[in-house]
Parts: sequence; structure tokens; C-alpha cells
Amino acid sequence: MNADVLREFKMCFPDADLDGITGIDGCIARAYESTDTQFIILLDEYDVLFREADAAALVNPYLKLLNALFKSSDMSECIALAYITGILPIIREKAQSKLNNFEEITFLDSGKFAQFAGFTEVETRSLCENTV
Repeated sequence: MNADVLREFKMCFPDADLDGITGIDGCIARAYESTDTQFIILLDEYDVLFREADAAALVNPYLKLLNALFKSSDMSECIALAYITGILPIIREKAQSKLNNFEEITFLDSGKFAQFAGFTEVETRSLCENTV
């Protein structure tokens, strides 16, 4: 995966010096240095490795990636926003030090984001009427 990401970064940021870079965090940092443009990270189903028993061997490298992206002081200026989804709450016992700087928003308590989360009453009513 790192090789694919590096190849894509070289195509998208040809002026960035990516020699010797092997990780996603390094690619983002060098591209930011080159362009002064911050990144938005979308991480869908962040919790899949914690839910899948056969993915246990990937948990530690994954936690290392999360740490590199979200806890490094070098990366904080490179990333404008990170949006992470998952069905499990942030897994504090395994990923706490990696994800403790995120604000958790749920469907049941989505506050100011309620209009963007889940289905509205009108949408739910329409789905129920059309599902017969």
C-alpha cells in the first residue's frame, strides 16, 4: 500500500522531494512543504481492524499509522481536517493515545451536526412507504 501511495503522491505532487519517503505521513508532510496546502483525511470504517478477528496482525501497524498521522506535532499543520467513521466508538483501550484528540459525534447525540447525520423523519417515512 505504501508503494501505491508513494507513486500517487509523485504523480500529484511532482515538485515535492519524496526521495527516501516510505510512509503516508512522510508523503503528506513533503507535499505540504512543497505546496503549503493542507490535507483533509477521510478514513471510513476506522474500526474494521478491531472488529475483524483475522485482521489482528494488522492492528499494531495500523495503530502506528494513526499515531504518525494524528499525534505527531509535525503533522498537525499539514492536516486541516480529519473525518473518521466507524460503527464502534473510538476504541480507547487500544487506540486512546492515537485518537484522543478527536471529537466523537454519534447518531444519537449529533448536536449541531444532527441535520447531516442519519435519516430525517421525512426520509424515514418515505423509505417506509416505498418498501413494501
